[in-house]
Amino acid sequence: ALLMGMNEDLNDLADHMLDFVGLSDEKNSNKKAKDFSLGMRQRLGIAMALMGDPKLLILDEPTNGLDPAGIVEIRELLLRLNREKGITIVISSHILGELSRLATRYCFLDKGKVVKEISAEELEHTSRHTLILGVDDTEKALALAKKHQWNASIEEGKLVLSDFGESASVMTSLIQGGIAISSMKEESGDLEAYFMDLLKEEEQ
Repeated sequence: ALLMGMNEDLNDLADHMLDFVGLSDEKNSNKKAKDFSLGMRQRLGIAMALMGDPKLLILDEPTNGLDPAGIVEIRELLLRLNREKGITIVISSHILGELSRLATRYCFLDKGKVVKEISAEELEHTSRHTLILGVDDTEKALALAKKHQWNASIEEGKLVLSDFGESASVMTSLIQGGIAISSMKEESGDLEAYFMDLLKEEEQ
């Protein structure tokens, strides 16, 4: 705060920030920052970054090395910053599962190159479900799937669908189209799987 030339009562400001990030118990402590746990140091770093009342916060691996409880605490803190203070937060992280609980927009990078930029809503729609079907005639089933404009492919002798709407409607359409179905498996997509698919597309 001194370096930034802030004219406020610095003690009151520091107390407020420590309260906000959940470090109020340390305000009257003689413990040095070097003796803080990793989670406490992460909170302290965020408090320091907030001293200038920023509109944009850039964080690199904010949950790296934390235990499950610490990850939840940092996640809830970041959500509070966004909702209560209106701060835009850019997070760089390889922990994709955790990002899916926070992000409203994703930018996927591979070797310094932007591979894809997509909103959370678009991502959810794209990777929501995969339907894997055992059918008696894969080529006929594939042609029918494309006619319905489903995202379809044949993998290991089975019809694989994504972006298909309701699975019950798919089954009905295939049966009405003369396709016999021997097995069905429905899987929920995740962020890691989506990213790996993007990398495969880049390599092709």
